[in-house]
This record gives sequence, C-alpha cells and structure tokens, in this order.
Amino acid sequence: MKKTLKKLKRTLFPEEHREEQKNTISTLDQFVMNMNTGLLLSKKESLSNLERGLIELTNGRRHRSNGLLITENGYFLTARHCLEKKKSPKTIRTHDGRKYNIEKVCVNAKKYDLCLAKANIPGRPIPFLYKIYNTNNLKGTSIMLHTRESREIKKKSGFVTFYIMGKNTENYVENTDFFINHMELRPGDSGGILTNPDGELIGIAVATIQNKTKMMDYTNEGWGVRIVAGLDVIEYYRSILANRINHF
Repeated sequence: MKKTLKKLKRTLFPEEHREEQKNTISTLDQFVMNMNTGLLLSKKESLSNLERGLIELTNGRRHRSNGLLITENGYFLTARHCLEKKKSPKTIRTHDGRKYNIEKVCVNAKKYDLCLAKANIPGRPIPFLYKIYNTNNLKGTSIMLHTRESREIKKKSGFVTFYIMGKNTENYVENTDFFINHMELRPGDSGGILTNPDGELIGIAVATIQNKTKMMDYTNEGWGVRIVAGLDVIEYYRSILANRINHF
C-alpha cells in the first residue's frame, strides 16, 4: 500500500515539479520581504525597477490594461476585473517590447479586486525589488499613476482624497486597503501603479469611476488598493503551494 502511494505521489507531483514549486515559494517570500529590503533603494533605483516591472496587458495589438511583475519569470499583479472577462487580455508586453502569453490566473482576490497571474516568461524565479510605502495615513498624499502603452510609459499626477470600502454600495466606512485618488482616469488605466513623490510604491489602480453623462467616459476620480493588500494575495498563493507540497 505504501509503495502504491509513493508511486502515485511521484506520478501526480514529480520531484522536479516539487523543486520548481519550492523555488517559487522562496521567490515569493523574498518579494514580500521588499517591505524591508526595498527601503535601501534610492528614488532613482526604485523608479527604474518599477518602470522595468510595469507591463501592458494586450489582446493582439490592442491595449487593455496594465500590471506589475513581481518575478523575472512572469508572476504579476493586476486588477482582478482585467482578467475575469471572456475577452480578457491573452498576452503581456514587457518594457523591452517582448510579448508573452498569459499562462494562468493563480489567485482572484475579490476582496481587493486584485489578481495574481503568471505569464510564460522563460528564466529563473528571481524577485523584483521595489521600495514600498506602507502607511495607514494616505489621505492628502500626492500620487503619480504610471501606465504603459505600446512600450511608452504615461504618467498622471493627483492626490488621495479618502479611504473607502464597499465600492458598489452607498454605505461607505473607513478601510485602509482601498482609497480614492483624485486624478483623470480612463478605461485602460486599471492595473497601473501608484507611487508617491519619493518613487515609493503605494498601490495599484483598480477602477475608474465612470461619468453618467454622455459628454465624457471618464472622471477625475478612481479607485486604488494599497500594495500591502497585494502582498496578502501573494502570501495566500504561497500557502497554497506549500500545502500542495506538504500534502504530496
């Protein structure tokens, strides 16, 4: 019976796959440690890393949204709604113009409107290093939105107006994961990254607030979610991989 179980485990979860998963877990752990190690980066280094990690999500040649790489081999964060529809993007375009197919969605975090996904970029699982701005007092903070379209980075400036939760209801209560930013946002900006004046990563743009009039399809406000919520999503996926390894 034991020999049969061992054989079954080797078939379902071969040793090379176990090692790959262990390497992924280690890399995700290192990325989460950005909270500490990224503090050593200068503003120039921080912005350089963020611009290299900023990706464009596309359907063919058409721009759809944005995302942020967390590993060199293709794990990335984006807004959940960007990858949940039938016509969702199939590929990503990196800073150097190369395109890669989106391999899988790892975690759909409805709570944060965030998604962790994987593109099939070849190479080792090396974590990106970002300088993270972690505070519960974002109100009034000056912010910059960075998006990528056809390899070109576009920037918009604004500021945080207030924290919010329950974005589809009228009963708003304070929540330090979501915040509203005052800047001109358009469809296609989702998944873009939000930084402070020191080049530190604050969060990810997850939605625009649509104008009800026929004159405009955008407003001067949009939703952001703090990057620490993204770290929670990454840690959740890491726990899934660890449990899978331990189980087999």
